[in-house]
Amino acid sequence: MLGEDEVTGNEDHDLAAVMSSVHTAFAALPSVLAFTGVDFKTMAINLSASGSYLPVVGQAEKTLPVIEVLVGKALYWYLIPAFQIVCALVVADASMYCLHRLVHTNQWLYKHVHSQHHRLYVPYSWGASYNHPFDSLIVDALSYTIGCTVSGVSTRQSMILFAYSSFKNVFDHCGYQFPWNPIRTVTGTDPGFHDVHHQSWGLKTNFGAHLSVWDRMMGTYFADKEQIARLRSRPRIQQGSQGHDKDRDWKSVTT
Repeated sequence: MLGEDEVTGNEDHDLAAVMSSVHTAFAALPSVLAFTGVDFKTMAINLSASGSYLPVVGQAEKTLPVIEVLVGKALYWYLIPAFQIVCALVVADASMYCLHRLVHTNQWLYKHVHSQHHRLYVPYSWGASYNHPFDSLIVDALSYTIGCTVSGVSTRQSMILFAYSSFKNVFDHCGYQFPWNPIRTVTGTDPGFHDVHHQSWGLKTNFGAHLSVWDRMMGTYFADKEQIARLRSRPRIQQGSQGHDKDRDWKSVTT
């Protein structure tokens, strides 16, 4: 189920391939940096005085300098996987923004599919998964499939990605606005950002699931605190949301 061959079968070869690239880069680095006037070749010899035994693809098994081993392992085990996960998240979120906006601007899709989720004017955590089945399939599953395919993440990496995505989805629907949220500092999104999207006056804004950059680029970003406070202070009937009306909600999206 977890793809045992993918998880355990190629680690030694892949690590050796990364080591080969690191070794080649370190070999060329002193010559490139010599243009600065500093004797990096001597420094490289000193750094190579002690080493660790590791195979290098395309070469006989040899001893590599400790610094190359450390850099290679850091790249293979941490930096490259982290970059792939971030890449998958960015690509998936770009796709989700487009598809999410589509199900709001297409009357048939909104009325028959996405409006189910927007019955929640006051989101709560479990409401994060209160979707029409096709909504989850079209917007979420397709987007993450695209992101994982483009980034080439492994089974283990995709598990980390989906664990974070599930947490973020539940967190954004929790209804609590925390005084400091490190996720918002990085992504620009939090429960307050998504709560605006669930209001009748905010349905055509804040489509991003993980990042606010797409809304900022496409002119759908809404974070004016004073205006939001005024809109929230209006009685629900003045907000045009007495009860759940699919056709009316769709018109508020397109007008």
